[in-house]
Amino acid sequence: MSDREFEEIATVPLSRLSACGQGSVNHQEDAVMLVTDPQQWAYSAEAEIEIPETCNESRALEINVEVESGILGVGLLRNGTWLVRTSSIAEPCNNKLRLVIPAKTPRKTKLVFENCTPGGRPARVVIRRISVVRDWARELAKEPNANQLVVFEHSDAVGLFGILTVCISLAWRCRHYEKTPFFNLRSPNYIDHRYGGNWLEYFFSQKMISEVEQDLALRMARDVFAQNMEASIRMFSVYGSKLTFPGFASLNNALYDIDIAEISDLFFTHFSFKKEIEVAAKKFRDTHFTADRVLGVHYRGGDKKFDEADPVPHDEMICIISEYERNFRSIFLATDDISFYRRCMGAKFRSKIIFSNKPSYAPPKMMERNAPHLTVDDNNYKKGFSAVLDAVLLSRCDLLIKTPSTLSAWCKIFNPGLPLVLVGRPYCNPWPGDIALQGWGYWPESVFHGRDTQFKLKNAIFREIPVETFPYSSQAVKALRRMVPRLTASLAHEIIGFIKEIEDRDCHAPPNVAVIKQWAESLASRCWRSLDSATINDTLDRLLRNEHDLSRIRGLIAEQALARVKSRLEKS
Repeated sequence: MSDREFEEIATVPLSRLSACGQGSVNHQEDAVMLVTDPQQWAYSAEAEIEIPETCNESRALEINVEVESGILGVGLLRNGTWLVRTSSIAEPCNNKLRLVIPAKTPRKTKLVFENCTPGGRPARVVIRRISVVRDWARELAKEPNANQLVVFEHSDAVGLFGILTVCISLAWRCRHYEKTPFFNLRSPNYIDHRYGGNWLEYFFSQKMISEVEQDLALRMARDVFAQNMEASIRMFSVYGSKLTFPGFASLNNALYDIDIAEISDLFFTHFSFKKEIEVAAKKFRDTHFTADRVLGVHYRGGDKKFDEADPVPHDEMICIISEYERNFRSIFLATDDISFYRRCMGAKFRSKIIFSNKPSYAPPKMMERNAPHLTVDDNNYKKGFSAVLDAVLLSRCDLLIKTPSTLSAWCKIFNPGLPLVLVGRPYCNPWPGDIALQGWGYWPESVFHGRDTQFKLKNAIFREIPVETFPYSSQAVKALRRMVPRLTASLAHEIIGFIKEIEDRDCHAPPNVAVIKQWAESLASRCWRSLDSATINDTLDRLLRNEHDLSRIRGLIAEQALARVKSRLEKS
């Protein structure tokens, strides 16, 4: 079905577009140049429009736009409520955004352009034409298999295996409706238009979808009204709102109790590795997995620290590897932490180490998000290819020692029989919401931790090693910094560490959250960057009201407690 088959009903003059907020609109002869307000979600341009003949049937608004940079949001707004909304990322070609306007929509409404770009950056776009046409969804529904297809689209910058987790949870839910899912992934941190517009298909084939159905699915994503879901997923279906999917937390919890082998079967029912991945994995194994037994090691650094799990100290990980390496001829190492890589290359087992991708960047400082896998660069394809290849190779080792990571957790989906040694544990419910997550961390990582002996034996979880890092929760550190924005990361760590030391000394009245906040604000206002015993003694009465407790903490005891805190910080 070609675009020419759809009747154009009316056009919207580009002259009606005017700027909002800090957005700028430059009217040219046959186009409008729009630079949005740099603030994310800020309205940047608008136009009052009239939609003809919407009493008995729906219409569609077609916007011919080129997004040069950033992410542009477009929608119809009435009385402060979105009637319909969509977005578009930068692409090297014209893009037709289509908004399905439901029947009985009031004739007069407002077309709004907003900035969906994160990081305080504007979107830059060229708008060439705005027109009203008849709705496509009704026509698409007549095509063979259209009723069986559900299309899911994602275009935010998140981790590859995090999105793969969302995909498999949606595929599992689609079985309830007896529908076939198609995933169109356009995340700017993995997309490389030299290889196509759907980065999932750079590395995986969607086995349940024929070429004809894929073409139909892409037209559905272009022409059918989008339903916005959690995790920035948009769903397209000719059934529209008749299909409902639970939120991410509910899907996460539903998968928690399903057998790992069953999820593996579901994955390989819907997906297979692309030939390029299989060829690269076979070539590497034929060249380097020549020994009888290969030990896999995955150490996740980067933005995982203090975000979803406390960091595993390098020394402790090296010691654990040393316990096992004597039984293996080779060690396949995968890590994003150059410091840990260097430590391994200086260890006694260095001669056994093999790797497919050497990390090339230093880990971010504590509390900072600086993850290369989330950045947009010229190596998007290579970045994704390397991650998938590492996961495949780790899944084909004889034993995997891993820290908390979605990438290495997926190795168990690729190979349910893979034996695991778990080092460290993710946070319980790392990003609290209305529904608490089951287990520790996100699925599939959550499946492995804190399970009973029978589960561990069945699923080849050989050992779970808790790791002592800081004597306090890094989530408490983040919470304190949110309450007191002027507080430096290092001082926040020392404050929470010292509070934990007070609690460990069995004080009669340990400080509550309000008192800790008051103390932190006092320190921040005095521009203290680090604790010392004099600072503690000077402000200790803000924390403790009991004279006996005060006398126990002052002086030498304060110095001893502070030394313990700083010693643990240095080891991390």
